[in-house]
Amino acid sequence: MHARGSLLCNIAQSGCERDVRMSLRSGINPIAVIVGVMTEMIGSVATGMVLIIVMSASGIPDNELLPRIHSLSGLMLRLIGILGFTFIGGYFAAQTAGQSHILHAGVVAVMGLILSFLCWEPDLPLWYGFLHVGGMVPAGLLGGYIAKNPPMPADQDDPFD
Repeated sequence: MHARGSLLCNIAQSGCERDVRMSLRSGINPIAVIVGVMTEMIGSVATGMVLIIVMSASGIPDNELLPRIHSLSGLMLRLIGILGFTFIGGYFAAQTAGQSHILHAGVVAVMGLILSFLCWEPDLPLWYGFLHVGGMVPAGLLGGYIAKNPPMPADQDDPFD
């Protein structure tokens, strides 16, 4: 108990006492969640921007960019980028937290899903909506799972041999 109290006193001097008390009470590290959500958001937006830049650089006229992004291949690339960065955001949150890996990754995925609803385009196909909404939480949780249980290095003996 004394170690936790001295930790709070040391952190209170740096101005973060409220965040640490919340973290100790709920088991959620707010800094880890912020790292994960920011990773997810920046990566997802960057994916869309890279798609637009690459299409513009390849000579596609400006009036054809949106139809190409809403084509099957454009939506699949966008979906892969969004779900990939949800996975990475969940992984970073879990690694930053160092505990309750799956919980932190799940919080990041749910917050990313909420932010997706705020930026949702109503003219997207139904299949895209199902895959986007249905894939975000599993992608984030998978990132947390991988952070908690890293793959076995290739030089280690396989326990199933």
